[in-house]
Amino acid sequence: MPPQQKQRKMAIVGSRSVGKSSLTVQFVDGHFVDSYYPTIENTFSKVIKHKNQDFAVEIIDTAGQDEYTILNSKHFIGIHGYMIVYSVGSKQSFEMVRIIRDKILNHMGAESVPLIIVGNKSDLRPEQRQVKPEDGRKLAEELNCGWTEASARFNENVGKAFEGMVAEIEKGQEAGQPKEGKNCIVIDANMAVGKNKRLSKGKKGLKKRTDPFAKKDWYNLKAPSTFAIRDVGKTLVNRTTGLKNANDALKGRIFEVSLADLQKDEDHSFRKVRLRVDEVQGKNCLTNFHGLDFTSDKLRSLVRKWQSLIEANVVVKTTDDYLLRLFCIAFTKRRPNQIKKTTYARSSQIRQIRKKMTDIMQREASSCTLSQLTQKLIPEVIGREIEKSTQGIYPLQNVHVRKVKLLKSPKFDLGALLNLHGESNTDESGQKVEREFKETVLESV
Repeated sequence: MPPQQKQRKMAIVGSRSVGKSSLTVQFVDGHFVDSYYPTIENTFSKVIKHKNQDFAVEIIDTAGQDEYTILNSKHFIGIHGYMIVYSVGSKQSFEMVRIIRDKILNHMGAESVPLIIVGNKSDLRPEQRQVKPEDGRKLAEELNCGWTEASARFNENVGKAFEGMVAEIEKGQEAGQPKEGKNCIVIDANMAVGKNKRLSKGKKGLKKRTDPFAKKDWYNLKAPSTFAIRDVGKTLVNRTTGLKNANDALKGRIFEVSLADLQKDEDHSFRKVRLRVDEVQGKNCLTNFHGLDFTSDKLRSLVRKWQSLIEANVVVKTTDDYLLRLFCIAFTKRRPNQIKKTTYARSSQIRQIRKKMTDIMQREASSCTLSQLTQKLIPEVIGREIEKSTQGIYPLQNVHVRKVKLLKSPKFDLGALLNLHGESNTDESGQKVEREFKETVLESV
């Protein structure tokens, strides 16, 4: 009687555009996907044979990650192993391997996990390579995991990569790791909560419980006057005791807030604003703009068939010396009276549009302060200007500055921060600042 199939589940992770989906489709369906569409998330299944044992493997093809991407919790539940993919033509995607691996270990609270590193696009010419085979081999030895190079286009070593993944999973199982994901920790319901691990006993041997909030204080979060709603929320911190100052623990904290809450407008619900605590006055935490991002579901909803995705990013310095990286995204659309279903732009047109994007973002961001730039980002003035200026090249839709990343801040200036907040530092409930926005007429690039 043949041995019963074993169920295994793996996740394919890695930077964007490295070929995760191409590897998976080549392995499961036996063909190469030439066109690039950003993956939302797909699930595949295939039986893999390893040491005369059949494994029914469920393969989760995830969306591309970057240094700020937060992996979904379902990418950790029931997963037996991870395949981290990089492109041999991208040094940046190779450097992301270690970051993604650390994220996985931190989330799982483990020292190791079954893992294989795959360098895709091994068919590239030597002059196109940015990562040598010995670099990948050295990293795998350092992280104590499997490694191989593969080509999804020509189906070279693709099967070997997935079989190697199963081998790594089984190696971990044989080493004594829990099988089938049955790993649990039993916690005594009578254990005290908090830093005090000692459990003192009172009358009749009952254990005394400590209140985790007894030594903590609530502080108010105040947004800059750039936003309509100033009172963001509250945060907890350990009360000042001895040399441990609560203010020091609060400074530097970063909070992610929906722009819909800051502007009282549900049309902005897909945009997330990061605010950083720079100063504490009384019970108020004065924050400053620290970044902007789109929600992943919004980005996924923008992707459609028969259109080209165009992205650009640029590093700029504002007039008050904040160094930022701006990321722009746009999609092509049909021309007026167009009958043809597809709206693919030529490579030369994409280059021209990308040049317009970078020029406009550079000009608009470098000519204003961080606060003024935020006022441009909220009504999406820059996106509309890009859409107007590229009409002659190819009509665009859904043009957004989708992400703003703060790279470097100038020396802290308390006066500038207080000026940005006005009198909100003395108003516990915050105050709404009404601003009538007037769109400026921008010069064409």
